[in-house]
Amino acid sequence: MDPRFDKINELFINYSLGNFDLKGTLSPRLDEVDAFISSVNMLGEELKASTISKNYFNDIFHSIPDMLFMLDDKGNITNINHAVAEKLLYTSAEMKGYNIDHLLASGKSPLFASARELLTRGQPLADYETDFRTSANRIIPVYCTITLVYTSKDKNPDYLLVAKDLTRIREYQVSLLHSEEKYKRLFQESSDAVVVFNQQRNLIDFNKAFLSLFNYLPEDAVGMFFYDLYSNRAEMTHFEKLLCEKGSVIDFKTKLSDSNGNLIDCQISVAMVNNNNREMIGFQGIIKDIRKQKETEQLLVRTMVDTQEAERKRFAKDIHDGLGQQLSAIKFYLGALKKANSFSWEKIETILEKTNEALHSVINEVRNICFNLMPRTLEEHGLAHAINELCSKLEFMGIMQFEIDIEYLHPVDKSLEIAIFRLVQEFINNTMKHAQASQITVVIKQNNTVLHVILKDNGVGFNADNMTTFNGMGLRNVRSRVESYNGEVRFESAPGNGTLYKIDIPIPA
Repeated sequence: MDPRFDKINELFINYSLGNFDLKGTLSPRLDEVDAFISSVNMLGEELKASTISKNYFNDIFHSIPDMLFMLDDKGNITNINHAVAEKLLYTSAEMKGYNIDHLLASGKSPLFASARELLTRGQPLADYETDFRTSANRIIPVYCTITLVYTSKDKNPDYLLVAKDLTRIREYQVSLLHSEEKYKRLFQESSDAVVVFNQQRNLIDFNKAFLSLFNYLPEDAVGMFFYDLYSNRAEMTHFEKLLCEKGSVIDFKTKLSDSNGNLIDCQISVAMVNNNNREMIGFQGIIKDIRKQKETEQLLVRTMVDTQEAERKRFAKDIHDGLGQQLSAIKFYLGALKKANSFSWEKIETILEKTNEALHSVINEVRNICFNLMPRTLEEHGLAHAINELCSKLEFMGIMQFEIDIEYLHPVDKSLEIAIFRLVQEFINNTMKHAQASQITVVIKQNNTVLHVILKDNGVGFNADNMTTFNGMGLRNVRSRVESYNGEVRFESAPGNGTLYKIDIPIPA
């Protein structure tokens, strides 16, 4: 039990003997016990400053928030304060003559006889933790202290019983217990490694994820030096410097070694742990295994490089197969005109006409290459116009039929529009190259938070479970583009049933 209750009882004994100069000391907690000590101190000040009359004493007696009982030498109640009536739901008349032990909940040991025996043997007070039963049959946990009260008139002493209601303290203790149990459960069930180490940097606690990640047995991990995990001493020194300067470290990336010396890419966050008096007693750290994250980052980088290389190859092919041949033809025609003196006028006109046609082809090819690199329509008029222009050209050339349904209410970031245009372009290229399709459907819709893109063809399809085909058709690049915007993509295809992309991309606020 809280030792402060002993001090409180000593105050009551001294006050009953007329020693009003003593005061109870408040603790740093400033909790309910301290509030009671403060009330008792006020009582001492009032008793000292005033001539104690019966009515004045009763006013103070009833102002105490804890339950006060005056008992005779048989334990019968002679007086109660207002707190008793409020908490136990009895009137003062009902309580008078009522034996204090009759208030105890069933099964509780009588307290007055044992208390009287202790007090008559010279014990200054007797204290008990028990339960009172109210008139409404509700149980209240209480902490009781009983002391003697001497008067000048009575030969037999009276007894003062102070009963503190522990209901809120018990609830607080239960909540603390639940909080501690919840913390321990979260501590152990965390998928990230969690450690607690003292100021000397030795481990004093850890969870199962830590043991699993670094391949330690519990008996080997207890007391181990935290920095023994570090493989790079320079990074360890830098980490320790940050911890000393700031008291915490957030998202520090480094390589840690397990018990077998294998290196693990990790991200560490550490914060101070304080006790109830706000004194620093150690540190708690969370260690994330970021190997998969690093693999994903490397995959994205490789995908970007592969995509750029594919764009360069396509650009070179367009120049070589289209522009190169047309420019070679123009060069041939212009070389032929050097012999114009030996040609008839009709032949010269034919050469000039073919040169003009070749120049027109070059101009159109340059426009197509520029459109593929970055459609001007996309820059000036947005995504819907650019997709319609791309599809209408292919329809006009008789290459493919399109069904287009584009409707989004709010403008989106230009980089996102470019990314979606490239996805549509990639799908069309894959369809023309692999699918043997005659029709492509492009649907772009939007709600408040997500942009939905559906791309579908009526081609031969493929086995989506075959990863060789999956990667060979550039679908990995599509997934990487979508995931770079925190989106999701689902591929559906089967031989003879065409191919379907379902893409959802969140729209930034």
